Parts: sequence; structure tokens; C-alpha cells
Amino acid sequence: MTRLPRTRAGRTLRAGSHRRNATPAPIGIALAALLMLLAPEYAAAQDSIQLRGLGPGRPGRILRDALAAPHVLVRGDTGIIALPRDSVFDRTVIVIGAPATVASTVRGDVIVVGGDLWMRPGALVEGRAIALGGGVYQSTLGIALGGRLSVRDRTWVATETEGIVVLEYRELGTTRDRRVGLTGLYGVGLPTYDRVNGLSLPFGVVAELEEPSISVAPSVVFRSHLGAFDPFVEASWAPTRLASARLVAGRRTPTNDGWIRGDVLNSLGALALGRDSRNYYRADRADLTIERLWEGAAIEVEPFVGAVVERAWSAGPSPGAGSAPWSLRKRRDATEGMLRPNPPVAHGRITSAVAGAGGAWDAGGVETRLTIRAEFPFESPSTTGWRQITADGSVGFSTFGAQRLDIIMHSVTTLGDIAPPQRFAYLGGSGTLPTFDLLGFGGDQLLFAEGSYSVPIERLLIRYLGTPQVALRYMIGAAGVDQLPALEQNIGLRLTLALLRLDYTIEPLSGDSDLSLGLTVGR
Repeated sequence: MTRLPRTRAGRTLRAGSHRRNATPAPIGIALAALLMLLAPEYAAAQDSIQLRGLGPGRPGRILRDALAAPHVLVRGDTGIIALPRDSVFDRTVIVIGAPATVASTVRGDVIVVGGDLWMRPGALVEGRAIALGGGVYQSTLGIALGGRLSVRDRTWVATETEGIVVLEYRELGTTRDRRVGLTGLYGVGLPTYDRVNGLSLPFGVVAELEEPSISVAPSVVFRSHLGAFDPFVEASWAPTRLASARLVAGRRTPTNDGWIRGDVLNSLGALALGRDSRNYYRADRADLTIERLWEGAAIEVEPFVGAVVERAWSAGPSPGAGSAPWSLRKRRDATEGMLRPNPPVAHGRITSAVAGAGGAWDAGGVETRLTIRAEFPFESPSTTGWRQITADGSVGFSTFGAQRLDIIMHSVTTLGDIAPPQRFAYLGGSGTLPTFDLLGFGGDQLLFAEGSYSVPIERLLIRYLGTPQVALRYMIGAAGVDQLPALEQNIGLRLTLALLRLDYTIEPLSGDSDLSLGLTVGR
């Protein structure tokens, strides 16, 4: 295994199976370090690489855009490339021609072309973990905030002529492989923690057929605070690369507020601070969706149709409850801590048809994402005269140099009658409008948007921590029952360094303010 030398600049590194070939002489290390410190742009410009053929879908466009942006390029002839623990890469890392392991902090994507990618314990990839011509294998203690992408049937093969590296598109043959194994790490999936379940720990197995792509993964989820073992199953069928069907069924603790924060950050907030930024209910639920991907040169759209059957009931803590999962702080706090009550829901069954689409558009440096989901009930605890549309969107692009503007939005619109409470969504407090009460606004009508203009302090580079970043933020939103009330707003300043971020937020009308220290593990 070849361990990748620590580097900050976007430059090409060669790695072979012999450590002495990957490690330059001490004088060379000093000269290279001096060059990277004095002229990182010059080092980045030394990459000479051509991409021949994008192939179908997004993978080729992802690779093209990554090569056009600042990156670290690693060539591997034999052996495994290792991104070592306790190292920090302040840009995307691209590995060509060899499998790789990552235990580092990477402030971008990790893309392996022509091999597998293994996430090791301690890895933090702030972008995506991508394998083109291989698979991404997750560790429960390694995190890829942007998700994982495995493209097993396509890759790019590298050849070099007169110092120019050419990546040529190739399609790989498929085999009818069968596999039965344990999910996650020895059958244990990614744990989560919240004020209803305490620790949720999944145990499961997976049975897969490679061609056609069929996967069935039954599991049991242990809920420590409830003392329950919830059955759960995920199954998928992909007759072609562009079409798929997916079934998810079992007993769950659903939330409509997962858009505020990801599972990792919400779990850390509940465990360490007693601040769980979600409301919950309990349900037996099955979701079936059928999807079809349509691809263009710079755009992809994936419409879907499906059905939902759900039998719901309220979840604790209820008002006056005295028992809550353990937390380092605010375990007995019934206002914003672990004893904060969950809103009651209408007990009964909802049977609905669902339809919608997800889309992405990447062109001219502008990255746009939009997902719309509509639900049409046939059966509901109160009335079936409601229709609900949920939308999530984002757009981001660079402005001047490394400065960047990002805008996100989330909306819930209910038409007709009032939806049952298990279809209410909430906002307020950390993650949305920090100067207001945690999830203080809720209902079947919701609108939230946040704009962030970030400026890295490029002249200040802190070893192992990277470059500090300052962002100006503007947040606006509201939620209510039957109609949307007047929008509330917050203005904030954020300082980010490595995994830490410091936020100062003010409500301009009242002057109320909030100062908080958090983590950059997702939103």
C-alpha cells in the first residue's frame, strides 16, 4: 500500500507499490513544500490532462468539472493509494489507475478512477466519495457528507504521451454475480441518536444480484430508549441503468424535519447538547417508488411515481414526561432539551399516491438542484381533501476567485383541506432561524430560504486546519396551519475553520441575537 504524501497544492503525484518511489529525497521535500507555499497556483497549473469522452449520465461531467477545478491528482500504477489519517486536503482529490483508501479530512470530493474506494474510520470527506469503475465501501466511522456514488460499468483508462495524460472513456462488461453478506461494519449500520429513540442501531444482511441489479436488505433496528426492535427492509430492482424500483417498509420513527440537519449533526447535537432539531412520530410505513432517469449534456431529470401506506401514532416525550434519553446537557429541559414534547398526530392510516421529480443542472459553473414531491391521499384519519407538495432546492456558483454564493430553499404547500398533523413541518431555532424558539413555527404551510456569501481568507493558512472562511448569511421563513403567516428574517455572520464554525445571528426588527459554536458536519 502506498501512502499519499501530505500536500496542499493542486498537483500531480505519482504513486507505485514501492514506498521509496513515492517519497522524494529530503531536499526535494523542502523544495516542493517551498514551491507550494509560495506559488500554489503554479503547482496546480502543472497538471496536463485530457478527457476523451464523457459517456452517458453525470459521472463524466463530474470528472470533467473536478479536473477543471483546483484538485490534487494522484497517479497509481500498482498497489493501493492511501490518504492517511491526520492529514488535511483543502481541495478535491482525484486518484487515477488504482484503488484507494481514505482516512483523511478532504474539503472536497474524493474521486477514484479505475478502482475501488474504501472509507476508513476517521475519514471526513466534505464532498462526495466517488468510484468510477469500482465501488465505494463505507465505514460506520467514516463520513462522506455529499454521499456516495459507485459506477461499476464505466470508467476512464489513463495513458501518457509526451507528458500529457489522456483519460479515455471505456464501458466495462457486467457479470451475473450473486452476493450475500452483512451490511455496514460486520452487519451493524450507521447509528443515530435522538430524544425519542435514544440510540438507534441497525443490524442487517444484504442479498444482491449484480445483473440485473436486484438487492434485498432486511434488518432490525434496536431503539435503546424505547426498548424496541423494529423490523425494516429495503429492496430495489434496476432492470436498466436508467430505470429502477425501490421498496422501503418497516416500523420507523419518521420526521418531516430531516431537511434542517443531517443525521450525523442532529445526533451529535442531541447527544452532546440536548438539542434535537426534529419532531417525530411513530409509524408502520411502506414506500414504493418507480423512477426513470433522463440525461442530457448538462442536465438530468429523474421523475418518479409511487405509493405510501402508513399507520401512525404519537411519540413521546409527552408533556410532563420525566424520562428521556441521556444527554450531556439539557436532559431534563422540556423547552429546548431532551424532554421537549413532540406534537401529537392523528392516529390512523394514510394511503396515498405520490409523484414528483428530482433534477440537477450543472453548466457554466452554476450548480442547481431541485426535488419536488406531491402526495395525493385516498385514505386519511380526518379528510382526504388535502394535497401536499414538498420542494427542496439549491443553487450555488463561484463569483470572484474563491468567493461563492449559495442559496437553499425548502417549502411545504398544502392545497384544499388541512393536512393531518403527521404531515406538518417545522422551523425555528438553530439550523433555520436561530433567534427564534426551536421549531417554534409549524403547520402544513412552510417556506424557508437561506442565502450565504462566503469568502475564504486565502492569505491565512493554518497547518492541519486549512483556510478560515467568513460568510454573510440571510435567512427568511415562516410556517403555519392552513395559511402562511408573515415571514420572519435573520441576518448572520459565520466564521468557519476546519470542523468548527462560529455563528452570530440577529433579528433586525427586534434586535434579538444568537451566538453559537457548532460543527461543519453538514447543515
